Order: sequence, then C-alpha cells, then structure tokens
Amino acid sequence: MSTMVQLQQQKLKSMDMNKLEQMGERMEDLRVDMEEIEDVMQRTYDMDEDVDENEYDDMMEELQNEMILEEKMGTGNVKNNNNTTTVTNNNQEKIQNLL
Repeated sequence: MSTMVQLQQQKLKSMDMNKLEQMGERMEDLRVDMEEIEDVMQRTYDMDEDVDENEYDDMMEELQNEMILEEKMGTGNVKNNNNTTTVTNNNQEKIQNLL
C-alpha cells in the first residue's frame, strides 16, 4: 500500500496543474456548448394541427412551375390589360402565405 501512495505522490508532483485547469475550463466550455445545442434541438414551433401538407405541396409545385416558365420566357413580368404584374411578387406573396 505504501508503494502505491509513493507512486501517486510522484505522479502528482510531475503533473502540470495549469494544464489540468485549462483542460477543466475547456471541458466546461464544451458542456455549456452542448447545453445550448440541446436547448435549440428541444425547441418546439407552433404549428397548426390541421396543416394540409398536400395543399402546401401543391402550392410549392405551382411556384416551381411558375419559376420554370419565367426562366423559359426570360422575363419576370406578365402583362395583363396594360397593367404589368410581377410574377416574382406573386411568388413572394404565395411564399408568405405558406409561412
């Protein structure tokens, strides 16, 4: 038993306490970071329970089709009765409705 105590005392003398303190500080920083990550992962977002995903999918598909048509036509504007309506604005409104 005394051999073990002597060995432990030798090891303690050879240890650099500053390194141990720095390691402890880094471990504490990591623990705080992990808690922040856990908090973010546990957040809940208020979503209506009666969300119709098919409706959202249809709206997104419609938006994609409009964007493809817009790219093919090379313009973002559609003329209607001498009034210019921006397709991009329509897309933004639809996206806002989705959110």
